[in-house]
Amino acid sequence: MPRWLRKRKRGTLSAPVPRRCLALAFVLLSIPAVGHGQARDTELDWRSIDTPHFTVHYHVPLGLLARRVAVVAERAHSTLRDVMGYQADRRTHIALTDGTDGANGSAIAIPFNMIQLNATAPSAMSPLGDYDDWLNMLVIHEHTHILHLDQCSGVASFINILLGKTYAPNHIQPRWLLEGVATWQESRRTAGGRVRSSMFDMFLRMDALEDRFLDIDQISNSADRWPHGNVWYLYGSHFVEYVANRFGREAIATIAREYGDEVIPWGINRVARRVTGRGWTELYDDF
Repeated sequence: MPRWLRKRKRGTLSAPVPRRCLALAFVLLSIPAVGHGQARDTELDWRSIDTPHFTVHYHVPLGLLARRVAVVAERAHSTLRDVMGYQADRRTHIALTDGTDGANGSAIAIPFNMIQLNATAPSAMSPLGDYDDWLNMLVIHEHTHILHLDQCSGVASFINILLGKTYAPNHIQPRWLLEGVATWQESRRTAGGRVRSSMFDMFLRMDALEDRFLDIDQISNSADRWPHGNVWYLYGSHFVEYVANRFGREAIATIAREYGDEVIPWGINRVARRVTGRGWTELYDDF
């Protein structure tokens, strides 16, 4: 045992802590927490609601809204599990918060299925402004992500058995495909959605009329022009809808399932070709 770890009879260290340990502690304390851009309110009173497939976490006074989310989530699950041909074997956690004026949500499947929802609804001039029931559309979009991202089998499942849920091949896909599938479903399962949006229709129509329709390599990266981040949702949703109309919605579910079985990701054209006979690049040219 190192001398500096030997204790005196009083229980104190026999020598000062080495400088390298103090330096290491200083560095660790100086590193900001990853994934949190703002301080959390520690005085919030958090509560939870359990349903057959979800746990909705909310803070007071969002109780009525959380109960609405619980009902909407179960209804979305009963529909989307048939559309995506998949049902998660573990419950999905939904965190409902009211700490921002931004209307948005997010979903991840690693290390567990988690949806984060903002209680705020979008403004009329927002690209999200075409909706019949905001919470319904938001939950459908995010839960489509869960049923898409969570699909893994074969070697990927074995890796997760050994290491915990650390590998989900469908997480490693272009944003236009991930957001395209979810935006396609938000529009198919509600009376609103961005595929129906007159604003989104205008964006796409002007790109076509001005002869600057983006190529698939451009929508696979961050766009450096208008409408920037909305490109993934705009082009992706219409492209996915085109493929679903041509080959059936089962094709989208099959691609998600087969890609989730891939040991090495990124072979998206190979998987699409097995299902439809054409790779994504060829399908995009047709589109």
